[in-house]
Amino acid sequence: MRQTLLPIALALTLFGASLAQAPSKGPEKPRDVQMEADDMTYDGATKLVRLVGNVKFISDGATLTTAVAEFQTEKKTADLQGGVKMVGKQSTATGKEMKAWYNENRGILKGNVRIVTQNAGKTGGAEEPTVILCETLEYNW
Repeated sequence: MRQTLLPIALALTLFGASLAQAPSKGPEKPRDVQMEADDMTYDGATKLVRLVGNVKFISDGATLTTAVAEFQTEKKTADLQGGVKMVGKQSTATGKEMKAWYNENRGILKGNVRIVTQNAGKTGGAEEPTVILCETLEYNW
């Protein structure tokens, strides 16, 4: 199933958590986010959005993929499992799972975390990428 939804809290906050953004000046503007998954459900009683199978979020040239994503709309928390990959313009981060708390602007990427950033040289040429390896990465945005 392919869904295109505009300013949905899940997609907006996933990208805010997953890809470092420069601080904005003034109120944040909603942005278009394309969401894809083999199965997407919403339980109004529990306020749970669940995406399963080939989950993909695309926005502003960045892509986040995972096997399973769950977002608690009232608690503003998200759990991503089954491998998480975030690809931005000059960096890629991968891990086994991710948890995000959007009211706290905080996220944790766990399990064989690997971050690769492409560096531009002073002369405009590409330099060797920077690679960071760790078991757990906690970050604020």
